[in-house]
Amino acid sequence: NGGFEQYFSNSSGDSVAEAIRGLGRLSCTATLAILNEAIAELGVDSGELHDRESRARRLSFIAQEWKRVGSGTPEPFDGPTDRLQDLPERFSRAPALHWQRRTGLNLQSPDGNVSGAKRRAVQHDDED
Repeated sequence: NGGFEQYFSNSSGDSVAEAIRGLGRLSCTATLAILNEAIAELGVDSGELHDRESRARRLSFIAQEWKRVGSGTPEPFDGPTDRLQDLPERFSRAPALHWQRRTGLNLQSPDGNVSGAKRRAVQHDDED
């Protein structure tokens, strides 16, 4: 609800490195690309991402620059935040899809009910 600006400013942003690793392991490539875009917009190096004070200083600078430039330009982080909000919410299925890709086993029947493990090809739908 607060977008990337809020994410980077509060304690959730302290674990952005874990979010990057998790999204990568789950093959959530579209979401990972958007997160990386927001990180690039933040403009801190990877060693400072976990440090809330470093992120706060950078967010303050970004806000001051945006105010200086004035209206008519998008607010900081609007682009990546909007793109993230437009993605279909399928995070609850990501761990199961990750399991299926790694093992070739499907734990759900086509109707979504849990069934015996079945082999079938699985497409990751984070890119929809």
